[in-house]
Amino acid sequence: MSAFSYLTDVEGINIIIGTTWSHTGIPLIELAKKKNVLMISPSLGKAEFNEAGDLFFNTWPHDFILSANLADYVYEKGHMSVALIGSEQLWVKEQTNAFIARFEELGGTVEVLLEPLPDATEVGSDALKIKNSEDKIDAIISTTDGILVGALVAKKINELGVDLPMYSITIGNEDVAAAQGAYEGMEFLTFLSYTDWFKEEYDLKYGLENLDIGAPSAYDAVMMIAQAMEETNSEDPIILAEYLNSIESYDGASLILTTDGTGGFVKDYSVKKVVDGKIIDLE
Repeated sequence: MSAFSYLTDVEGINIIIGTTWSHTGIPLIELAKKKNVLMISPSLGKAEFNEAGDLFFNTWPHDFILSANLADYVYEKGHMSVALIGSEQLWVKEQTNAFIARFEELGGTVEVLLEPLPDATEVGSDALKIKNSEDKIDAIISTTDGILVGALVAKKINELGVDLPMYSITIGNEDVAAAQGAYEGMEFLTFLSYTDWFKEEYDLKYGLENLDIGAPSAYDAVMMIAQAMEETNSEDPIILAEYLNSIESYDGASLILTTDGTGGFVKDYSVKKVVDGKIIDLE
């Protein structure tokens, strides 16, 4: 909140690329409205943000869509009864609920549901619940989406000798490292997709093996704003927002983004897998 006030009140900024996550973006909605600040987030996947008004946009699709797709993916793999690792976190709970709703609609059952606090470190009892239900489940699902507690639970489950397929939504290298081998073989769906040219340029500049979550969608957010300024010959947030709201499809670094009509964008997901401690493309 203080950083936002500094940017808008002291620096006079009225166009912001961000914020990155729900817990920082959602509380700024009313303040941004009062100050007519245009905000376009590259990684805040909640409809509540972009649907707050004409000045709010997401270039990262809504996370609940990915969770519902994960339910389809898991069910099509033949899994009927699963354990689900979530968290008492705003965006994680939305993703957890989306998975459960779709999985149960398909005919599946969530036998075990774990939702520890996001900063929990003592997760032995949580892991034990999965261990004790091992004969009733045929897969383990994680909707923790970068929350460390998900990796901690997976690590503890692995230590207990549970050997079941694992599936997830978006994870990064830091999550794989934190799981210390427990994510090996895990398949996951993600909206982190990108063109070859962007990956090459990103690798050249930062020397990273895998892109950071939100990197290509952040690039697209910047380029959308630049395009809007060029086409309208204006820096007025209201005028720029009108232009952004007129975009139906955008071919950018994160591939084809299609508007949902409310300032949000949708795209196809990618399927990835953890192999030898590294994230690789599966499809």
